[in-house]
Amino acid sequence: MTSVLRIALAAALGGALAGCASSPARSAAYTRYGAPHVANNASAAPASTAPTPQAPIALCIPGPVPLDGDPKHRRPTAILADGADGAVTLPPLRPTDLSAADKPLQVLYSKAAAKWASIDDYGCRMRRREVVQGRARPEEVIIAKFRKDPFSVHFEWVGQEGKGREMVYVQGQHGNLLHTLTAAGDVPLLPGGQRFKVSPDSMLVKAASRSSITDAGVGSLIERFGKLVADFERGDPRASAKYLGRMKRPEFENHVDVVVQKIPAGAEPTLPGGGQRLWCFDPGHGLPVLVVTHDHLDREVDFVCFDRFEFPGRYLDEVFHPDYLGKKLITGSR
Repeated sequence: MTSVLRIALAAALGGALAGCASSPARSAAYTRYGAPHVANNASAAPASTAPTPQAPIALCIPGPVPLDGDPKHRRPTAILADGADGAVTLPPLRPTDLSAADKPLQVLYSKAAAKWASIDDYGCRMRRREVVQGRARPEEVIIAKFRKDPFSVHFEWVGQEGKGREMVYVQGQHGNLLHTLTAAGDVPLLPGGQRFKVSPDSMLVKAASRSSITDAGVGSLIERFGKLVADFERGDPRASAKYLGRMKRPEFENHVDVVVQKIPAGAEPTLPGGGQRLWCFDPGHGLPVLVVTHDHLDREVDFVCFDRFEFPGRYLDEVFHPDYLGKKLITGSR
């Protein structure tokens, strides 16, 4: 395999090697939510007796970006706190018992951890995009299959970016390498269907992605959220998180439980100026389904979304075997 091929393929792999990076320059659409909107009351006290209005407070929460990744389709929207210029009525929060819980963050983590403990393998659709070394990578749409023990990953790219590419990894097996079947365009002047393997610790891979393949999937997200909750409850000043309620996000048909994490400057190596991270959890099975990270200038640097879950997957070993890349198994489950 030539060095040109290795470099091209490492770059092609970079965008989807992790479920979510730890989190510069993507101008992203975002939505600002403030306090719940209160309709004007005709019987309110006269202006002369009303309290002095306070400056509106708005919290930046990343908004949606189209699947096609076309910049011209990205339309920033701003839903500001009531009282700000151009403010509009905020979407109502869906009632949830977590709002009255003493420790809603711990409730979310406990539910996610309990569900995770019951799963041996699972499948889902994964959508992700990230900024790597100052360059925004196109959004990727991937059918993903995961197995806990040994940790195993199978990715099949089904969106516009990298369509036809496949990748498998099994920790400690098959040379502990990433095995890839290339898509058309991955390597200049060569058709798709080329086989390529590389170490997950390769500098080529690290230069093309914010995260490691071993961080892929929801398991590592649950672990990270658990640490955030533990640090927050311990009073660590670097751990700031707030439960916002059960809200409607454009990525999902149903409401999700939303938490916003404020990241101080210097707390994370990839966010030297700080930033914030949005965590969304499915109220049904409890797993994290959306994590979006913005830097201190509100620029999106990492986005990962999971939906269409299948668990348990009961996948055959062949699903994660390099010899079966590009081969459609009659059944992928046992």
